[in-house]
Amino acid sequence: MTAGLVVDKASSPLLLLVLAAGGVAAAVILAVPEIGLLALVVTTYTSLSNVLIQFHGAPSIAKVLAPLVLLSILLRWVRTGTRPEGWLQASLLVSLYAFACTLSLFAARAPAFTFAELTLLAKNALIVLCVVTLVQSGATLRRVIWALLAATIFMGTLSVHQQLTGNFEFDYWGFGRTPVGFALEGEHTTRLGGPIGDPNFYGMLLLTIVPLAIDRLQFEKRPLLRLAALWALGASMLTIVFTYSRSALVSLVALLGLVAVVRRPKPLHLLAAAAVVAALVPLAPDAYIDRVTQLADSVTELSERGTTREMSVRGRLSENLVAIEMFQDHPIVGVGLGNYPFRYDSYSREVGLDPRIRRKPHNLYLEILSETGLIGMAAFGLLIWSALGGALEARKALFAAGKNDIARITEAFTLSFIGFLIASVFLHASHPRYFWLLAGIALALGQVGRNETAAEPREPASGETTRPSEPTPTTRA
Repeated sequence: MTAGLVVDKASSPLLLLVLAAGGVAAAVILAVPEIGLLALVVTTYTSLSNVLIQFHGAPSIAKVLAPLVLLSILLRWVRTGTRPEGWLQASLLVSLYAFACTLSLFAARAPAFTFAELTLLAKNALIVLCVVTLVQSGATLRRVIWALLAATIFMGTLSVHQQLTGNFEFDYWGFGRTPVGFALEGEHTTRLGGPIGDPNFYGMLLLTIVPLAIDRLQFEKRPLLRLAALWALGASMLTIVFTYSRSALVSLVALLGLVAVVRRPKPLHLLAAAAVVAALVPLAPDAYIDRVTQLADSVTELSERGTTREMSVRGRLSENLVAIEMFQDHPIVGVGLGNYPFRYDSYSREVGLDPRIRRKPHNLYLEILSETGLIGMAAFGLLIWSALGGALEARKALFAAGKNDIARITEAFTLSFIGFLIASVFLHASHPRYFWLLAGIALALGQVGRNETAAEPREPASGETTRPSEPTPTTRA
């Protein structure tokens, strides 16, 4: 009877397929929580749930996936006595930030916005808890990294195909959205938004993959996986260009510079990379080169005259100045989580740079300061400090223990997370689920390092030689 009712109420064959697949997936996840973790990573990074809802009328899988993974963890805990470690500290850090955000309710003029953001934060906290609880070993961390690379290959390949074929009318089943374009010298140019639908955030998402792809391309032993890493690197880099996102480009340049400082590539490798870049620059779309040049001109104009005619730069400047003024007026608890757009217009009129209304701060740190004040920023800073500190300690311990491959993966992901934080100077938390997924992995790295270095050292097989531990001077971190 229940099955008949489901069939009768189903609005499309796809919905039936999703329900059937969901039942099988739930059984598998309950049996093997790590599979649920990988599904959570891929689903989050590709925005699969939102795509299914918006473009195919399917029910939300995001609402049930994280709780299902947590249930599978609890069942395994009860069944086998396997207790995860390291999750309590991460839970306290996220809870402290959530408490600081809750305090901002006292200053919120639109408390409904704050409640909505707190609800979203609670959902994202479940993702952090799932990740931290399950990423306990180097093997699981490695699988998570490859899940991110696989998601990038999928999204980036569709985007590159879309750009090269000019097939902008087709949305690629929701994974190739192009809602934004711009006119330059009378010619309209389309910007790729991927499954997110926002070119700037899409570029930000993909640049975090670059250090991971470089690392696996350099150190992965299996040729097919190295080829996959090269594919992920090329797809992500090309897609960043096709988003025409100038903030992503600036962040990518800074991130690559940081990778070069930390990894210290050989001069020959640097020359080869420079040659590849020099060869690819002439192939970049003219509109992209013009857009980057326009940014450089507007920055020069801003430094010389104190203003610029370029609306996007004026808008970013207005949004940042408004955030600073909000913080100065409400330094302790801010104007209320989610209340920046609600309060923007009144402040913007006094700044007088941008006539547009209901803007967002386009800077994660100024957003936190303006909406949650010093208390919120202190809690957020503690979370980031703990994540990066644990990651760097794990990297050092892993290298010292001779676990070089996991140490390099840890180092590469730390660079990826830093890249996301760099890009956050230009973008706010419009899609916070990506941040919390990456933060969860970063928070898990410390426990991975402790577990891996506490394990008994493996005896080398016959004829196998162990690689010496890499030096870990402080200047590398």
